[in-house]
Order: sequence, then C-alpha cells, then structure tokens
Amino acid sequence: MRNLSELIHPTRYTLVIPFEEGLARERETFLKLRESNRAQARIHLFLSGKAAFHFPSASMGERRVASVAIAGSGKRARAIAALLNRSGVAVRTGESGLSEAGLIIDALDDRKAQVTIRHLASQAKPGAVIATTRGRNLDRLAEMTERHGDIIGLQFRLSSGRSLVEVAPTTRTAPETVHAVLGLIRKTGVQAVVITQPGLVGQRIIAACRAAAGDLSRSGVPCRDVKAALASCGVSRSLGVSASLRKSLDPALRHHLLGEMAREAAVLVTEGIVRQSFEVDLILVHGYGLPHDEGGPIWAAGMLRNDGLTVAAYDRSMDKVRA
Repeated sequence: MRNLSELIHPTRYTLVIPFEEGLARERETFLKLRESNRAQARIHLFLSGKAAFHFPSASMGERRVASVAIAGSGKRARAIAALLNRSGVAVRTGESGLSEAGLIIDALDDRKAQVTIRHLASQAKPGAVIATTRGRNLDRLAEMTERHGDIIGLQFRLSSGRSLVEVAPTTRTAPETVHAVLGLIRKTGVQAVVITQPGLVGQRIIAACRAAAGDLSRSGVPCRDVKAALASCGVSRSLGVSASLRKSLDPALRHHLLGEMAREAAVLVTEGIVRQSFEVDLILVHGYGLPHDEGGPIWAAGMLRNDGLTVAAYDRSMDKVRA
C-alpha cells in the first residue's frame, strides 16, 4: 500500500498551505504515481481481465444460467458451491436438481469421467450446460454424449490469494455455451480465462522458469543469486524461494528468467493454448499467486503485443537486447 500512503501524504498540505495549492500538489503526486511501474502493471491486469471475458459472438442467441447443480460433495464441490452462493446463484449439490439446473458441474472424484458425463447428459434438461472439472481429453468426453455443443471444461483455482476459473471449450462447444459460463463467472467476481487445456499454461511457464534457473546454476551462477532472480520474477511462492532475497538481485538474471518465461508464453500463443499473450499474465497472477504489482511475466518482460506474442517477435527483440 506504499502508493496509497504517498498519495495521502500531500493532502496534509491543505492544513498548512492554501487549499488550492494543496490540491495542486496532490494532483502532481497522483499523476506521478499513475505512471509508476506498479500502477501500470495493475492497469494492465485490469484491462486484460476485462478483455479476457470477450468471446466471439454466439450465433444462436443468448443463453443465461439461473441455477447450478453440482455433482459431488467433496472439498472441490463445496468450494465451488460457496463461491456461487456468495454471488447469489441458486446452487444444489449431489444428485438433486440435475434435471432443473441451467448448469451442471461435475465435481466428482470417485467415478470415471466418461461414466459421469454420460449420466449428467442424460439427466440435464434441453439447453443446459454440462461442465466437467476433470480437464483432460475434453473432446473425447464430449463424444461420449450427443450434446457436444453443451459440454465445456472448467478448472477452479480457489485458495488463499488465488481466484481463477479456466474455461475450456471443446472443439464442438457452442459459442453461446461459452458466453453463458463467462456470464456466470463474471457475477462471482473471479477472473476467467478461456483456454484449450486447463492447467497447462501455469505448468509450462513455471517449468520454463525452473529450467532456466537450473541452467544458470549449472553455468556457475551462485545459488543465492539464482534464488534472488526467481523471487524477483514473482514465482517464489511456486518455487519455494524466499522473497527476502530480492535485495541481492542481479537485474541481468531477472531479465533472463523473465525472457525465458515470455518465450514459453509465445510458444503457448503460437500453439493456440491461449488466445492472447496477456492471458498468461492473468493465469499466473490470479491462479498461481504471482504479485499483482509485477503485472505477470509477459508485462514485466515488455513483450506484450496487441495481436499476441509470437516466437519470432520474441527472438527478434532478444537479439536487439543482446546487441
């Protein structure tokens, strides 16, 4: 909250100097803070978060979800139910209400996904959305039913400091199904990102950071310096690194790790795992707990492009940096 204290301090001038002069100093401080890296990072996340809810227009009209049934009673099911209840959405858990709900969420842990999806599809009313929280082989799961357009994958990351839902349409999910799910998630205040393979982005970005850090260590860079660079990239929580090591940071090491994370993000965009590069920042900040003030690795590396990041663009920019 350092920026807030810096903004409040000039208002005290109004007690000892003319009011108009105090307002002028407050305005000057505000404009200065607005251009700071921390403020720009949060603005980037705010605007990116709004853009992530945009999806190509539905062709068959709007579909809204008024009630939700959650198949399951375990920890995951309870967390999802609590989130929806806080948002005023009518929720039922277990087998009750399956035939009446506008959205059915498979949060079961003790059944095969194929058996569950067929059962839920047989119980759901026409037009209901059927979501599974088991993110693998979504297209194959959808083929188990005759309701291909209604099937969608959801992965909830709801824990301390994390609030993200990865929305994964299959290749045959109807656009209005995606719109209905995004509309429901928007009500909860949780960030949503549309992605083709839930969980993959965070895994690959963190793996790329681990690999780059390992290369630095093997090349002779002291372990303490490598850990400081990891902490400075905001991934210390994921990698078990103390953030107190930031004070010994070598900026060149930080740039190297951010660059490798950005390069992996470029590959993810090229492969179609995410639609745009800023979605990687949203996933890592909201889903993996990276600091909001960092803006995410793509923003921090200065590699964000309006039309998405490409491997070629990244390599060209890195050549300029090395030169």
